Amino acid sequence: MLLRDTVPPRSVVFIFMFPVFLDFAGGCIELLNGWDPVPVAERARRADVVLSGSVVRTDALPRQPGLTYSARVRVRTVLKGKSRLREIPAISEQPRVYNVSNFGRRAQCYSEVTQGDAVIFFLGIFREGELAARYDDIFGATADLTRENEEEILLGLGWRPWSDWQPCSQSCGGGVQTRSRTCDKSVVESCEGVSKENRSCNKFKCDGVKDLLRFVDVSNVARSKERPSAFLFDNIRELPFPTAILFPKSFPSDFSVIATAKPREGSRGFLTTVASSSGETQIAIEVGNAPTLRYAELGGKPTSGSPRFSVDLSDGKWHQFSFRVQGSEVTFYMDCVFEMTETIQRSKAPYINNSGILTIGPNFQGELEQLVFSDDPSDAALQCPTSGQSVDEDTKILEEVTTFANDIVPLLAETEPRPRFATSTIPAVTSRKMAPEVPKPVVLWSPWSPCSVTCGSGQRTRASYCPGNEIRTDCSRTEIAACVMAKCPGACTRACQNGGVCTSGNTCLCPYGYAGQVCQTEFHTIPYGPHTNSNF
Repeated sequence: MLLRDTVPPRSVVFIFMFPVFLDFAGGCIELLNGWDPVPVAERARRADVVLSGSVVRTDALPRQPGLTYSARVRVRTVLKGKSRLREIPAISEQPRVYNVSNFGRRAQCYSEVTQGDAVIFFLGIFREGELAARYDDIFGATADLTRENEEEILLGLGWRPWSDWQPCSQSCGGGVQTRSRTCDKSVVESCEGVSKENRSCNKFKCDGVKDLLRFVDVSNVARSKERPSAFLFDNIRELPFPTAILFPKSFPSDFSVIATAKPREGSRGFLTTVASSSGETQIAIEVGNAPTLRYAELGGKPTSGSPRFSVDLSDGKWHQFSFRVQGSEVTFYMDCVFEMTETIQRSKAPYINNSGILTIGPNFQGELEQLVFSDDPSDAALQCPTSGQSVDEDTKILEEVTTFANDIVPLLAETEPRPRFATSTIPAVTSRKMAPEVPKPVVLWSPWSPCSVTCGSGQRTRASYCPGNEIRTDCSRTEIAACVMAKCPGACTRACQNGGVCTSGNTCLCPYGYAGQVCQTEFHTIPYGPHTNSNF
């Protein structure tokens, strides 16, 4: 059915049969005066299929007025019509890609899509099982892919919001995480879909990854009451650790930083920093309403235009996110949905000094469950799947695994490689419906050695006893932990302004928007990285 330009500009009536074509010879702009968009929940109720996904490609035909085109859509999550969608042949199954017709120019009131767009699609089925964009509103075949839109759609279909994704069952080597939801029977008699979903997580190899929460001394950091596997950072300036312990040979030129965190709503601070022995900040990751990676090589000026990504991490919700730094590109991944890439200026042979300290913070506020550094930049994409598969089909549905409140780190199966870092201070998880554990011998440890420094940040060691209460190199192992002594005299005397923090080297680490030796200068746009010296 055709909608002609004879429709009065202030009163638009949509009557839909499939296929639906829009034809406004006079353009769409005349209809927008007084236009009240149809809510996404109502559009979802009218559609045959609702899904979130991304555009793989579109037809190469010219987008001329009045003509529609098709797009290949990669499915992420099916919100409605899963059983009907399975009856339609897909172009590919891994990942699932469908051909969807009836997109067009926005000037003619169509939904216009381009390659790479990640949106919510409202679709109809016609002509013996073909998918077409459905228009119950101007531009009505798509909506922004946001958590709010998804929750509004699911609520209209009878589902209460999904819970947060639970902690991954493995810290590396591939695990599973779950989330659940309940059906509101007062809205519909029965809800379409599943009440529990699983997805794969932490699929990166254990070799080469360093979980900072296993190295840094967190004995004085409280546990999250709602999520015992996470630490609650509140009024803790920073937790330092010698970089050389994590990367004894050299800091990798290309790397990944992987995190699971719930920053306090509206907060902004540095999740982690890497500083040289002279106190120059070389890498800093700032989280807030626009996560930023700041970068500067030792002895050089900070990069201009530090990559800043337009997503909000400080909305008071749990997020899984990671950064991949490879060559001159920084890619940011978030919640298995968003993938954004920016460029940075780096030398041909990037060098990050490893004789300084690596910190959690300063000024990070919120809950932190995972903070991993990896010498493999491709690990950033393996925190959780971004393939576009429906999450409940990404992994085999497993039996319920419930961890106890005092557990910290998920249990690694005996057949899987264990991480190459100290774990003795982290109790193993005891889980239900898992293979019974083999009793392990009790390991006796020597007392911790004195701190290697009398002021500032250092390290301490201890060794395990061999049979006969001896310490020998052929059977004992050594653990290293950070220690923080009193401030060294004159180590930090600057009075940093505007929320800046005095760090080692008597320099100020400035928050986003401020620069100068004591963070005294405000900028609307800062062209450089972390401000720890006059160059910043």
